[in-house]
Amino acid sequence: DAVQNEEIKNEFSYIAWKAKTKIHCGKPQLAWEAYLSLDASSKSYTLLQMIANVAYQMGYFFYALKAFDVLERLDPSPEYWEGKRGACV
Repeated sequence: DAVQNEEIKNEFSYIAWKAKTKIHCGKPQLAWEAYLSLDASSKSYTLLQMIANVAYQMGYFFYALKAFDVLERLDPSPEYWEGKRGACV
């Protein structure tokens, strides 16, 4: 990891950017682990939405499914149900 400053590493924007790049580099499990390392908050919810959508777009349907499933449990929105359904197909 090129960034050495712990303050920067703990910023949400850095965590989200790194998670997105991990998905784009073929390592969606590392993005999922980043989500799991966060405390429950609006930021973790935002990261989960990003993981669900980017993983789906990149074809990592298992991680998209996991993310959409958690999102649907938190907010039973039809959008999340459709995302889950699409990831399963």
